[in-house]
Amino acid sequence: MILHMIDGLCKAGQVIAAHYQFRRLESSGWCPNVESYNALIDGFCKEGEMKEAGNALESMRQQKVSPDVFTFNTLIDAYCKEGKMEAAEKMLEIMTQQNISPNVVTFNILIHANCKEGKMEAVEKMFETMTQHNICPNLYTYNVLLDGFSKRGMVDEARLLLSEMVEKGVSPDVVTCNVLIDGYCSQGEMIRARELFDSMAKTRIKHNVVTYNILIKGYCKAGNLDEAWRFFDEISRVGLKHSTVSYNMMMHGLIRESSFSDGWKLFQYMEAQKLRLDMHTYNILLDGLCRIHRINEAFAFLKVMEARGINPDIVTYGVMINGLCKGGRLDDALRLFNHLPSNSLNPNILMYNMMLDSLYRNEREGEAKRLMQEMEKSGCAPDGVTFHIIVWNMVKSKKVHEAIPFLEEMCRRGFNPNGVMILNVIDGLCKVGQVMAAHEWLLRLESSGSRVDVWSYSALIDGFCKVEWLMLLSNSYPRWLGRVMRPMFFTYSSTINAYRKEGKIEEAENMLETMTQQNICPNVVTYSVLIDGICLKGEIERAKQLLDP
Repeated sequence: MILHMIDGLCKAGQVIAAHYQFRRLESSGWCPNVESYNALIDGFCKEGEMKEAGNALESMRQQKVSPDVFTFNTLIDAYCKEGKMEAAEKMLEIMTQQNISPNVVTFNILIHANCKEGKMEAVEKMFETMTQHNICPNLYTYNVLLDGFSKRGMVDEARLLLSEMVEKGVSPDVVTCNVLIDGYCSQGEMIRARELFDSMAKTRIKHNVVTYNILIKGYCKAGNLDEAWRFFDEISRVGLKHSTVSYNMMMHGLIRESSFSDGWKLFQYMEAQKLRLDMHTYNILLDGLCRIHRINEAFAFLKVMEARGINPDIVTYGVMINGLCKGGRLDDALRLFNHLPSNSLNPNILMYNMMLDSLYRNEREGEAKRLMQEMEKSGCAPDGVTFHIIVWNMVKSKKVHEAIPFLEEMCRRGFNPNGVMILNVIDGLCKVGQVMAAHEWLLRLESSGSRVDVWSYSALIDGFCKVEWLMLLSNSYPRWLGRVMRPMFFTYSSTINAYRKEGKIEEAENMLETMTQQNICPNVVTYSVLIDGICLKGEIERAKQLLDP
C-alpha cells in the first residue's frame, strides 16, 4: 500500500510530496524496503534531482537496505542522460564492489550513452566488459552499436557486427535494417542501401515509413530525385501512411536539387490536404527562399508562420541570419542576431561563426573582435571553425602575426588545424619575409601530430628559396620529401632556381635528376633556368648537353 503511494506520487511528478511521506512514515516506525527506495530514487532521477537521489542511496546504506541492480541502473541511466559519464561509470564500479552483478540493461545504458557522445573506443571496451561478465548482448545492444558505427561512417565495422549478431542467433529487425540503410545512405552507398532494402522482404522483415524516409533522404542527397519520388509514391502503394517527415524530406530534396517552385508545390499540396506542418517544414521553405535571395519573401513567410502559432526556433533564425549575410545585408543580420535574447533564444556556435565570418569579410574587424569577446562571456566556446575564420581573415589581411596567438589557442584547446589553415599561415609568414617563423610553426605542427600536406611544405620551400636560405633548406629537404607522397612541379622548380642564383649548379642538376626520377617532367622554364646558370659559369658545352634530345 505504502509502496504504491510513494510510486504513484513519483510517477505523477510529485517527488517532493513522495519524499515527505517517505520520511514521515519512516519516523513513525515504518521500515522502507528496496522497492520503496527504488521508487523514490527513480522519482528524484526523473526530476533531475541527482543530489537527492545520491542521498537516498546513502540512506539505504545507513538503514542496511541492500540496493539491487534496478537501483544502480536507475542512477546510471540518469547520470548518462545528464552527460556525467564518470559518475555513471563510478556507479558501475560500486555495483561490482558490492557484488551486485550488472545485467544487459546496465550495459545497454552505458553503451548507448557512449555511442551518443561518439566514444566508440569506450563502446568497444564496454562491449568486451559485457562479455567478460558472461552477459549476452540482446537485439537492443546490437542496434545501439550498429547505430553508433553507422552515424560515424564506420559502415564496414557495422557490417561485421551484423554478421556477428546473426552468428550468435540474434535476428535483426526493422530497426537494425533502418540503421544500416541510413549508414549506407550517409556514405552515398545507395546501391548497398537498395540491396539491403530488397533483402528485407526475403527475411520477412517489413519495411516501415522510417525505412522509406531514410531512402528518400538518401536519394535526394545523391541528387537522384526520380528514385526519391519513386519511394515517396511507393509508401501509399504498400499500405503505409506518409508522415510529415516524408514530405519534409521530399520537399528539402526538391528545393536543393531541383527548384524552389517544385518544393513550394509540394508544400501547397500539404496545406490542401490539411497535413500537419511542423517547424522543420517552415524552416526548409525559409532556407529555400533565402538561398535564392528572396529575403523579403522569407520575412513575409516568417510572419505567416508566427500567425499560425509556430514560434521560430534557433534554426529558423539561423536560416534567416545566414540568408541576410549571404545577401549582403549584414546590418539587418546583426539586428536580428542581437534581437535573439528578447525571444528567449541564445545564439549557438553556428550563428556566432556566421556573424564572425561576415564581419571579417566586410572588413569590420573591430566588431568581429567584440563579438568574439561577447561569445566567450556568454559561455559559448569557439570551435575549430571559429578559429579557422579568424586565422584565415587575419592572414588574408596580411596580419599574420596577429593570427598566430589564435592558432596557438586553437591548438591548446585541442583543435588541430587543417591543411588549408596550415598552408595559409605558412604561406602568409613566407610572403612577409618571416620564413624562420614559418619553419618553426611547421616543426611545432609536425611534433603535435597535425597533418602537414605537400602544399605547406612546398610553400615553405618556396619561401626558403626566395630568401636564399639554401643551407637550412638543404638540411630539411630530404626529410620533407619523405613526408609527402610526391613534391609538386613548382617545388622543384623553385629550388632549382634558388640554387642557380647562388651558383650551385651541381646541386641544381641533382635536383633536376631527382625531379625526373619522380616522373615529374621539367618544362622549358626549368631547363632555361639551369642552362642560364651553367652558361654564366662559362660551361657552354655542358649547357649544350642539356639541349640534346
